[in-house]
Amino acid sequence: MVQFSQHFLDDLRSRSDAVRIIGEKVTLERSGNNYKGKCPFHQEKTPSFYVYPNNGSYHCFGCEAHGSVFDFVMQTRSMTFPQAVEELARLAGMKLPTSGAGGRSKEQQAHYDALSSALNEAQRFFRESLRSSSFTQRYLESRGLNQETIDRFGVGYAPNSFSALKTKLSGIEEKHLIECGLLAKKEQQDSFDFFRHRVMFPIRNTRGQVMGFGGRVCSRDQIPKYINSPQSPVFRKRWELYGLYEAKQASKRLSRLVVVEGYVDVLTLAQHGLEGAVAPLGTALTPQQFQTLTRNASEVVCCFDGDEAGRNAAWRALKIGFEQMKEGLTIRIVLLPERHDPDSFVREFGMDKFEKLIAESKTASDFFFEEMLDGADLSNVEARVGVIEQAMRDIRTIPYATYRQAMISRLSEAVGVPIEEIQKIGPEEPSGPPPVRTQTRNPNSNRLSRGNRAVIRSLAHDFRFVPLIPSGLLRDMRKFRDKSLAFDAILRARDDRLGNFAEVLASYAGSDLQQILSRAASGPLPEIRGEVAGNGPINALEALVFGYERSERRQEILDAEPKEARSAFEKALKDHTSSDSDGSSRGAEYQHKK
Repeated sequence: MVQFSQHFLDDLRSRSDAVRIIGEKVTLERSGNNYKGKCPFHQEKTPSFYVYPNNGSYHCFGCEAHGSVFDFVMQTRSMTFPQAVEELARLAGMKLPTSGAGGRSKEQQAHYDALSSALNEAQRFFRESLRSSSFTQRYLESRGLNQETIDRFGVGYAPNSFSALKTKLSGIEEKHLIECGLLAKKEQQDSFDFFRHRVMFPIRNTRGQVMGFGGRVCSRDQIPKYINSPQSPVFRKRWELYGLYEAKQASKRLSRLVVVEGYVDVLTLAQHGLEGAVAPLGTALTPQQFQTLTRNASEVVCCFDGDEAGRNAAWRALKIGFEQMKEGLTIRIVLLPERHDPDSFVREFGMDKFEKLIAESKTASDFFFEEMLDGADLSNVEARVGVIEQAMRDIRTIPYATYRQAMISRLSEAVGVPIEEIQKIGPEEPSGPPPVRTQTRNPNSNRLSRGNRAVIRSLAHDFRFVPLIPSGLLRDMRKFRDKSLAFDAILRARDDRLGNFAEVLASYAGSDLQQILSRAASGPLPEIRGEVAGNGPINALEALVFGYERSERRQEILDAEPKEARSAFEKALKDHTSSDSDGSSRGAEYQHKK
């Protein structure tokens, strides 16, 4: 099968007329630089579905459906990804690539090959280092892993050194080693080994080429537990799954994939005979990874720990699965006993009991209604309406009409309300977030300042300013990342090389922040008021940073002032900086300071 390069896909996306293609299914009208219409994925009276022609993406502020023009074609025409690419290429008048290079230019292919070569050399070095590290070998033995499994998955070891890998790969250009995440560099300092004193798990694409690494701690005093290679031209983190290559090598016709959380879980299950275990790359399962799952298997089993965090992860995976539901797909949820992960469960109870857990696991619909109805007093009218509204928020995201209608029918039976009445209950565009199942980092809580909302709305309407943000401003934004959702979203876009606002939203899947970000982004492109009026979102970012710096300095002075002097100081400072905190003024002063 032809492998499409990111360059080819980006070129195809830029040549695809998203407005025309999506407009075949949705009646669109212009809204500023974008277009809006009624969402094709759920019923609504007021248009909340936006198309962004500048990057070929769409987002619905009602049901949260979002994605690229590729996603839209796949969802509305029941196509696989390669089929969608072929159809879009036909419409754009582009020839499909006929080689494994996927249509790359000679320069692009040379760059890709240089990064791949560096990663392969690093893999050989890590393997050699493991053979000479008795400490790491004893650690792997303590986890019950035999040599055959270690060799099959190419497990290695990164020495406890800042320069061991750098010295070994001194013949490779430093910029390539930094780009693929083998070396790191801070400001004007020398580069150094990114992975140190860690068990190394190579992450391979479906052709067996190393794309990146996951590094796990060897001792308890190390943090964080896992670190992973950054996104690069050869590594699309949000699409890839650890262990998929090995699973496909073991079985050419996979019918089932079992999603677990850790790399060692994958190895343990494979060693005990379960082929098809995969893991996301150190983060929560992403919508893109779920697409990869559904392209490779007709049954997806999500296996999580039985604690509260595991239930939250299961709920997030379920909601993502609903958005990807299609004919012939089965999603199941397995919750292990508390204090167990797949590795510890199999080693204590054996593979037969683990397989039994999978066989007796709940389907997506069973798990959904069990969670949704848990503790609900359906004799209470208000509670019953609340359950219906909450359930319908998620059911409306299901693109597969037959499955969606069956879910509505089951909801009707569960709450004792006719189907036609259920479809009348609840706003078409949710006025609040769905039931919160998890709490992730929450910059500035649910209350966003006007400055944050303005920047987020600018981000939704025109993504082009993101690569133009100066490095000094980015550095200042990182200082206040925990205080600003706008900063967090932009830094996430930069760090993970996200290409549009829909991808930014997708990166918050399962978090209440996704709902907050979505609501903040709805509406027309804002006008930046005050001294930065007309100067765009970068100046608004500068003003936000200035406001946070001003607040920080004020607190430092207050903490240092004698108690009796604070009241007068607070009043004077409040009179002088009353408009700073929302980021709507003081941009010029910040610019001068810089």
